[in-house]
Amino acid sequence: MSIHYFLTQHCLNGFPIYGASYSTRRMGRGASGRSLSQQQVKDSFAGALVRSTYDTLGSLGEDVKQTVLFYLERDHGLTVELLPGNARALMQGLRAIFGLGSMPLEESIVNNLYRDLELGPPAEEGFAEAIEAARYIYRHKNRAS
Repeated sequence: MSIHYFLTQHCLNGFPIYGASYSTRRMGRGASGRSLSQQQVKDSFAGALVRSTYDTLGSLGEDVKQTVLFYLERDHGLTVELLPGNARALMQGLRAIFGLGSMPLEESIVNNLYRDLELGPPAEEGFAEAIEAARYIYRHKNRAS
């Protein structure tokens, strides 16, 4: 099945990939439902991981990004506020959707995250391990400053 056919069918079936941007509706919401300030989203590790994920998925096209975000939430329970604490679930969700095609996406998310946080190049590790390593380095880097 082609991605074009997939998107056409799901658009016709009413899945929310058109209209208001998923990232606009979901970005900046905390687990308690309170909105996070733009500064908190901008300066936090969680914000950097969400931006890295959205940028990588956005490279596939806005419609594909919206569809993937929909399925990550529906099938894997990954909302924007849960994403930063669930790198392994994100990896499993991407692999369920893309199969082996998720590997370049995972690599891009990690590279974008390390670049955004100015951590230097990531070590050769798995996706979830690289995310956790970035979180650890980021915390210790910010404690020292």
